[in-house]
Amino acid sequence: MGSEKYPENFTAIVVGREDFHNYRLFDLLQRTLGQDRVLRCLETHHLLEYLEMKPLNAVGVFLDICGFDPEESVNTISYVRDTHPSVVFCLYVDFHEKERYWRYLSSAWRTRFEHYFYLYKVPKDVEIEPVVRHSLLLVAHEAVWNIQRGPIRITPPEVVSLAPSGDAAPSEIFVSYAREDWAAFVSPLVEQLRDRGYRLWVDQHFLVGGEKWMDALGAALDACKLLVLVMSPASLKSKYVKMEYRYFFHCDKPIIPVMYKKIKHMPPELILMQHIDFSQGSRRESFRQLAASIDSFLAQI
Repeated sequence: MGSEKYPENFTAIVVGREDFHNYRLFDLLQRTLGQDRVLRCLETHHLLEYLEMKPLNAVGVFLDICGFDPEESVNTISYVRDTHPSVVFCLYVDFHEKERYWRYLSSAWRTRFEHYFYLYKVPKDVEIEPVVRHSLLLVAHEAVWNIQRGPIRITPPEVVSLAPSGDAAPSEIFVSYAREDWAAFVSPLVEQLRDRGYRLWVDQHFLVGGEKWMDALGAALDACKLLVLVMSPASLKSKYVKMEYRYFFHCDKPIIPVMYKKIKHMPPELILMQHIDFSQGSRRESFRQLAASIDSFLAQI
């Protein structure tokens, strides 16, 4: 299960009403942390009751914030921060719901929420476990920091990920692709990009679905500044590729789509994105365009 990575005195609480997304999150947290260390509250007042019973525990609250009235959510967070300041919140939201919901918040709360941990809801055909595991790890360590060390931080610190073993510096570019496309296209492309000095993260040395892969993937998604998305029929069917590009999209981090093979039905979120076409014409010219796009994005970050 891998729960030994998480502090022993840490408890996770999912606060949200009955729906697929909250059940899914609750199940993944239990599988990762252990059934006895994850609780579920259907109403915000249930959360307050639990915290009164366990005031000294390191607690991370995954709050389906848009599932409650804005005033109720804000009042709950304010009360918890005043009475149990060590508690760490992770806001669990639908990306589009968030845009509408935020209109009802004061500018002060919108600004404050920019610094909170976030976890975004995704459809059933998109994998979420690596992102959940990484969010859980960040929230757990922040909660334990608040309990053991202090001073208590009202908002999470900026997360600085360590460089992968053997690298001189952290990776900047995440390469998202289907394993079926590795040998014929992705591997040569990665080699060319590394020859130009770009620091890439690829998951080729991990067993897909394994715990080490999930943990490394979650950390890489968080740390990398730019995503190169290799598009093909195989990659756009992959639940993991969908998770990767949607994570970047939700976090407002740049994506460079690279067309390896033609796509008949482009996902709605990718339709308006300008892509670099490697499926026809000169691959040398396409690579020049890709390198120029990467340089442009990295210069702006």
